[in-house]
Amino acid sequence: MQKIAAALLVAALAAVIYGLWATEQSSRAPVQRGHAAAVVAADDEMPVIDEHTLLVAQRLARYAGTPEEQTLAQAAVQAADHELDVAFAAALHYLETHPPSLSPEAQKIQQRVDEAQKALTADSESVKQLTAQLARAA
Repeated sequence: MQKIAAALLVAALAAVIYGLWATEQSSRAPVQRGHAAAVVAADDEMPVIDEHTLLVAQRLARYAGTPEEQTLAQAAVQAADHELDVAFAAALHYLETHPPSLSPEAQKIQQRVDEAQKALTADSESVKQLTAQLARAA
């Protein structure tokens, strides 16, 4: 009798441990996840924008049945969209203040682009001067 009771207690303990583990996994589900944010892993990496909150809000909005629920669901979608917009603006600001370093090949290309832009500016000035001279000529 004691062996049966001990086996039942061990089985119940195993079921509780499994339930805790399964509940822990579901607490990391998309609905429970944090909000959209511009996350920067390291100084040299591009910011990552998490759009998961917006996707979850849009998915859950489909389940709204009553007009009140639909209004609240639409408000949640708009809030998640605004949060995503703010995260995107933060990522853009980060990229403007921390431009990515260029590889040596990209630096050579950038140097050629800069030289071509300078040549274009000089040629544009020459065209303006020649146009002005042409207008003054009889």
